[in-house]
Amino acid sequence: MEQYYKWQNGKKIKMTSREVKAYIMRVNNWTSEQYTKQRDIFKNKLSAYESYQRSRGVAVQHQSPTALLFKEAKAKQTYGAEYTPSMKMQQIRSFSAYSITKGRQLAQGETTSARRYQERQKSAYGDYVQRRFGGLIDNNPVAQKIDAMIDDPVKKEKALSDLADKLNAKITEDEKVEANEAIPVSSETYGSGDEIDFDISEYLD
Repeated sequence: MEQYYKWQNGKKIKMTSREVKAYIMRVNNWTSEQYTKQRDIFKNKLSAYESYQRSRGVAVQHQSPTALLFKEAKAKQTYGAEYTPSMKMQQIRSFSAYSITKGRQLAQGETTSARRYQERQKSAYGDYVQRRFGGLIDNNPVAQKIDAMIDDPVKKEKALSDLADKLNAKITEDEKVEANEAIPVSSETYGSGDEIDFDISEYLD
């Protein structure tokens, strides 16, 4: 079960589900009815996003829609008018808010409408991966190989993400904002420009 915390009198206090809902509502200026509607829409979009990833053969751990909305609300409160949604949140919201069942059918199906849906998502997902990992691809030869050799954008994202973790590399500023990681600019890096031992074959079709 997801845990949520707040600071109170210098102490880290666990938040109740009611407090989490109230916090998200307050930051977004939502009524209870609006919260329920927006959370349901986001939940379906998140399910479609994860179903599409799974349909490409990538193991995906289910994410809590409430947890993501809570992190987003914290970033909104921190950055105020300067806040912009992270690429990840933009990507999730780019998926259609089909019912969970319908989303899975489109992501995994072989009908004409399902194939058209998959092609649209492949194109949009590919653009997202290029935006998210553009700096890494420009600066690292292994990332360049991944970009050239892996066609499927979901598998490419997984490979680039794993490479970035291995390099302890910068991906995008907004990913840090969402994670509330205040990393000084001077310590940000795209990782070494040298080749490292990284097996690309496991990500190939």
